[in-house]
Amino acid sequence: MRKPNNPTAVRDFLKARDFRYNRAWHYDGTSLTTEVNGKILTSEEFDEKYPIPKRIQFYLAEENPDTTKSYLL
Repeated sequence: MRKPNNPTAVRDFLKARDFRYNRAWHYDGTSLTTEVNGKILTSEEFDEKYPIPKRIQFYLAEENPDTTKSYLL
């Protein structure tokens, strides 16, 4: 039996990033455009509708921060 998909920060980040960068973009001389579900969107409209979550560190958890180089602060 398959386990249900559990959302994770890494998976959400990678899916959003891949959705943006692995598609056909067209440059018409003034702006970048792409087609999503039959609608033509500029890069600004695409970013507003499908934002990429902030960049995350895949190897650190917020509840367990890496303090090995805290002396540099």
